[in-house]
Amino acid sequence: MVKYIAKIHKDTLMERMKTSPFSPATDGSSDSNVKLYPIVVRTLNVKICEVHSEVASLPVLDVSGTGENIFNLLDALLQEGDIPWTNCVSFDCDNASVMTGVHKGVFSFIKKKNPECFLSGCTLHLVHLAAEKAADKLPSSPADLLVDIYYHMKKSSVRQMNLGKYQEYYGKEQQ
Repeated sequence: MVKYIAKIHKDTLMERMKTSPFSPATDGSSDSNVKLYPIVVRTLNVKICEVHSEVASLPVLDVSGTGENIFNLLDALLQEGDIPWTNCVSFDCDNASVMTGVHKGVFSFIKKKNPECFLSGCTLHLVHLAAEKAADKLPSSPADLLVDIYYHMKKSSVRQMNLGKYQEYYGKEQQ
């Protein structure tokens, strides 16, 4: 049943990729002894004017992780669905040279298929980097964070007044 539903979902996605712009993204996963390269595709559903991000494929790379070999996974997906590379408007990836390299990176092979395609940073990688930087700014323990909040509030009557207003608004006892 799951395989049947997944096939219908994939067929619908592939049909959209044939007829409208799309942006693939991939990154290697080495969480196990197999090297997976999930391919996520963003498409525009023109009927309802929504952008969708969907997993198109979860291929295993059983050869070395070169730009050309990773590109071949993307190319095989497009060939399977008879999808033209001209519909690929951007490629989303991290900044690894295997992805962005000018001569042998995945994107260089995509540019040979579609010179109009552009390189776009992967939003998930950007969010991850931002979260990582923010986490570095957090105190080492929850107790330290609470002490910092206490002194932040204690030194400002305006902050205390605003906190009181929020507590009153939400029907909480003022503390």
